[in-house]
Amino acid sequence: MERDAMLRNLVLFCLLILAGCGFQPVYSGGQTGDTTHAKAASVRVQPARDRIGQLVHNALVARLNPGGQPRDPAYLLSLQIEEDVRETGFRKDETSTRANLEVEALYMLVDAATRQVVSRGRARSINSANTLDQPYATTVAERDARERGANDIAQQIARDIMSQLAAR
Repeated sequence: MERDAMLRNLVLFCLLILAGCGFQPVYSGGQTGDTTHAKAASVRVQPARDRIGQLVHNALVARLNPGGQPRDPAYLLSLQIEEDVRETGFRKDETSTRANLEVEALYMLVDAATRQVVSRGRARSINSANTLDQPYATTVAERDARERGANDIAQQIARDIMSQLAAR
């Protein structure tokens, strides 16, 4: 009983400290959250050249500005994405049974008016896929790993950008 009361008091104390420091979640409905969402909706995600770049681009647009790309953006987001496939599992005859798909993205957020860099960073994701005897099944498994990686990269970049925009 005494231990439960101490734990309850500790949790209450932590919540009071957190409330007192001005913490407000980025995705909250409060004024800061609304302002951050408006800023995020003003980010134009630059087009990508290859398939993995297009997947990340589409996932970022869906997260940052679900209403579509802004006509007069306040910020421009450029991406440089690289993909690497490495075989990790092998049979006795040295044929591959498993592969890791590594996706790495370098991004840069630029103020559209001043052309000054607001934020830059890196996001990375590693996903696995089985290499099967049927070529089509292997293709589907790799495509699924690629889509998971693109969504993971987009989530990381969107989170970073939202926190940067909330701080501005």
